[in-house]
Amino acid sequence: MPNILLRDVPEEIYRELAERAELEHRSVPGEVLHLLEQSLADREFRQARHDAAVEYLRRRFPTRRKVNASISELIREGRDDA
Repeated sequence: MPNILLRDVPEEIYRELAERAELEHRSVPGEVLHLLEQSLADREFRQARHDAAVEYLRRRFPTRRKVNASISELIREGRDDA
């Protein structure tokens, strides 16, 4: 299993980590690992929620533009619609 070495942790942050670790019956490294896991899980949840919202909007408001159209084609298309 890989290791992470973290240097120059501000004293206040270390104290807060140590307090949290004690409250949760973990070691300081165990608490740091728990916080990292929690943070990554939250990020994955936010990404999934974002992806679902984008998919909903794509279905709700389908685009009529060509995805791979060049700028000049889009300008021409705009002129033709006018």
